[in-house]
Amino acid sequence: MRLPGASPSGARGCAASAAPPRGATCRARPAPGRTPDPATTPARSSGRLTGIAVTLAHHPDPADPDPWIGLLMVDAKLHGQGHGSRLAALLEDRFRAAGRTAARLALLANNHKAMAFWTALGYEVLDHRENRGMGHPCTVLRKEPATP
Repeated sequence: MRLPGASPSGARGCAASAAPPRGATCRARPAPGRTPDPATTPARSSGRLTGIAVTLAHHPDPADPDPWIGLLMVDAKLHGQGHGSRLAALLEDRFRAAGRTAARLALLANNHKAMAFWTALGYEVLDHRENRGMGHPCTVLRKEPATP
């Protein structure tokens, strides 16, 4: 789904829900017996849809213990107004309430705006690798949310 006037604000889901360049499709490949448990979170302000996030409770790789932010998009006309930061904080709060100790995301290696957004929120580079099945270079970021 693409919101009118929207553009990705970061999590281009290279690992868990690979999202290569616009228009391509991809699929997570969970390990046998392991499902990623995707969840969609719409963001609203004054009754208007401002953005959307998709998370995975479990990465398809069983060695990865963290939930993933697979996508976070905010209406491009609303960038810079704090909607993305608030949505990211809401996701982190949900992860923390579920007993999770960190969150991960991946973005295309050349997405400098997304890197600036996520690192400003405290995410740190964990790894550089190709996304699952598509071969696009990605940067994996991780954050251990502070306890309230």
